[in-house]
Amino acid sequence: MKTLYSVLILLLFFVTNIFSQYGFQKIYSDDTSGKGVITMNSIKMSTGGLKHIYIQRGVSFPDGNPNTSGQYLKLNRQNNSWYEPLNGFAKANWCFCFCTFTCNPPRYVCNRVLLFVPSPLDTQYAIKNLMGNCGCDAGDKVTYTVNNGMNSSDLTQFSNDFAGHMCFGIDIDPVNDAIAYVGYPIMGTSYKVIYKTTNKGSAWVPVDTNSQFFRYIKINPLKRTNIFCGASGQTMLSTNSGVDFFPVGGQNFNEMKFCYSDSTIYGLAFNGVYKSTNHGLNWTHVWTNNTLRCIEVSPENSDIVYVGNPSGLYRSTNGGLNWVLYNDHFSPSKNVLGISKDVSSGDTVIVATTDAVYKVWGSFVGITNITNEIPETFSLSQNYPNPFNPVTKIKFSIPLLRGVGAEGGRGVLTQLSIYDALGKEITVLINQQLQPGTYEADWDASAYPSGVYYYKLEVSPSTSSGRGFLETKKMVLIK
Repeated sequence: MKTLYSVLILLLFFVTNIFSQYGFQKIYSDDTSGKGVITMNSIKMSTGGLKHIYIQRGVSFPDGNPNTSGQYLKLNRQNNSWYEPLNGFAKANWCFCFCTFTCNPPRYVCNRVLLFVPSPLDTQYAIKNLMGNCGCDAGDKVTYTVNNGMNSSDLTQFSNDFAGHMCFGIDIDPVNDAIAYVGYPIMGTSYKVIYKTTNKGSAWVPVDTNSQFFRYIKINPLKRTNIFCGASGQTMLSTNSGVDFFPVGGQNFNEMKFCYSDSTIYGLAFNGVYKSTNHGLNWTHVWTNNTLRCIEVSPENSDIVYVGNPSGLYRSTNGGLNWVLYNDHFSPSKNVLGISKDVSSGDTVIVATTDAVYKVWGSFVGITNITNEIPETFSLSQNYPNPFNPVTKIKFSIPLLRGVGAEGGRGVLTQLSIYDALGKEITVLINQQLQPGTYEADWDASAYPSGVYYYKLEVSPSTSSGRGFLETKKMVLIK
């Protein structure tokens, strides 16, 4: 009988691996307010493996809500809760509009933040661009805070009272955040200027003027003297910290993402995905698709790339040559507008759709079933090697339970998590349904410092057997 169970389990494993290659958990929902999600920002901090994730809510007209419409929320990575960062610095600007051309009848309207860039080093420092007033003479302005939003300062040289949205880019240096760049035109001319600060926003000087500048400014985090700027139908690059720019082809990208393990950069344009393997000097068009809305690359492996469109989340494991639908089970909207991938997160990504945010993972990706035997008891083995640098393996076993696997056709919810010496969860290696068996998972701790860490295996009790499992073990990383 045990042999028969083993055969059935292997068959279920094979079928599940083909037809259920993903799982997900909704960690934010805005599907009842009418506002939805319109923007997702993902910021890789200078320390740690977890990115800082921000979403921006939409605006519900005609009345709206000054407290929530257009606001930014930040993800608390410890408990998947959301809060308003920077003491409301990223709130929308509400004002009374009486212009008969735009507001008839007169009413309060919401001018949401158009560009929002937090510092990758200092959570109290951020720069934003938003519409500064309402009505027929509406113009934008750039504002910054260095004390968590308790006070903010308007940059008058990047403000206007009548010409609408003019700022075309903002970025903060990921290593030295005293350095930042803002793109703004010379009013009354065709010239657009990239300005630079070296004292965290107190003073700004022009570094280049070019009539072709059009959209975004992006600092290459691995080669920080390289600054990108969108231009008319192409990308422009400065290799001397913005002093001058030259065209490098590609397209006028909507988004650029950098792999932190090599020189690979991916750009997303109106006609698909572009790729550079030499810090942006040359670009190759790797996928033609005019429906894509966002892109992300694994920080550790430039061959693993994700994109989102109105049909769901897609993934490539060969550098963009081939793509497969990774998850389209989002509900009620499949329209993906933001993707974030952490260091050492296995196959897990954070995905924002137009109404919710999800943690998404792929079943059995990064997990190996290492034996044909079905174990009789739960177990969690000591990791090996231990101490390790930087990769270690963790083996665990799940027995056959009543109503699970071959008997019930279902797995059990299994979570394998890593904690630092203070008990703070730093990554989740596995969070999905697993069939009975013995498994092995890898943890790559390249992004973490030497020290003591803990790993915890938690298996939720099955409804029929009532059996679950919880155990924690210690391991040591030595670099």
